Amino acid sequence: MSLTEDYNFPVFARASSDASECLQLIAEADTPNLTRASSYSVESTILPSTADNQADNLQKTFIFLDSIENYTLALLKFLTAVKSTGITEIDEVKKDGRYLLQKLIPKEEHYILLAETAYMDTKPISITLTNDDLYLLLLKMPQEMLEDGYSAEDVVTLLNKSLGQLHISALDKVDSSYQITAVAQNEPSGPVRIKLVSSQTGLNPIEVSLSRSELFDCLKSLSQEEKFTLKHFT
Repeated sequence: MSLTEDYNFPVFARASSDASECLQLIAEADTPNLTRASSYSVESTILPSTADNQADNLQKTFIFLDSIENYTLALLKFLTAVKSTGITEIDEVKKDGRYLLQKLIPKEEHYILLAETAYMDTKPISITLTNDDLYLLLLKMPQEMLEDGYSAEDVVTLLNKSLGQLHISALDKVDSSYQITAVAQNEPSGPVRIKLVSSQTGLNPIEVSLSRSELFDCLKSLSQEEKFTLKHFT
């Protein structure tokens, strides 16, 4: 806080990112000079809620090596706990206190999120979600919930350390001047694209596409060589 006047009494402050808690603290305060102090301008910053704002995760890219069906339970827990998902249809249902998000059902080319209610006169609601929708939701989840997701940045660093000895022909045969610069995945169940760039002039960038199982086997091999700690997969 910045104050515009000197005071002849000690000033003690408590801060909170929760607006309701701030109001409660003000209401409970019994400092006689509080009214005087509050008449001066105070600059403050309200921090985003860690439960509802996962912008940091959106700045990162995660590589998901398990089948998308194995993320549905974690996604349901996240969708139930978070106040806003960013998907209008889901958020509208969450605002209606009669409904609970109960199931995430895989279909051929999409998923169905089923919201059910105990009220006899109210029908269940089905929300269609694409793989892209699920991927964006996974990226919004807190990192501690991504038990079987890997930071793309960490994967790049790890693979570069063992480049040439990864037991993946397409990567091991490249010129020694190449380094991996990016690892990306368009959807949780999709292939993993690896981009390599050479430090030598005249050598074009290379992109190698691996299946999830190929990259998983590579990480498992590095784990057995004690170069990497493999996360637990269910």
